[in-house]
Amino acid sequence: MSNHPNLVGTVAEIDANFLHCAEITNLGTINPKLLNNCGTQKTIKVLNWDRNGRLVATRWFHLEDGRERPIAFPGYQMAISAVTDFADMGGDDGSRFLDTPKHTVPGFEWWEATNTHPERWNAVSFSAFHGTTKRLDVTYALAPGERINIWGDADINQPFFALNWARLDPL
Repeated sequence: MSNHPNLVGTVAEIDANFLHCAEITNLGTINPKLLNNCGTQKTIKVLNWDRNGRLVATRWFHLEDGRERPIAFPGYQMAISAVTDFADMGGDDGSRFLDTPKHTVPGFEWWEATNTHPERWNAVSFSAFHGTTKRLDVTYALAPGERINIWGDADINQPFFALNWARLDPL
């Protein structure tokens, strides 16, 4: 702390190995990116500070394993401060930018999800049911305009599909 005599606070140890599975790439350019190499989908907390060390942004990003996405760079300095399991983090409800049509063919029903936001990623969590029995949870981070098949089953099992939450990631 000798380089910063005016700082007062608590120093916490951080498991650096855990944080290293997510990284900010493309630094030194106008297009930094966030990369998840953690082995599973993660929720990643990124902090930004101004030139005087004041916090200007705390942002949560959701990212599938092995994917990389551009992120904005507000302020002067940026760092990853937490990497957690995929979770309902962030305050911007993304459900209004989610299209979830049901498709039916004889004997089978399935749902797909499309992120309709033109610029922002949309993290989603769904539950799938057979009648009134929950079968599984499905989570995914959808890129702008991305469409995926979420879940389907034989119509005899009375499949049903419900949104638990959707969060728009910041730019």
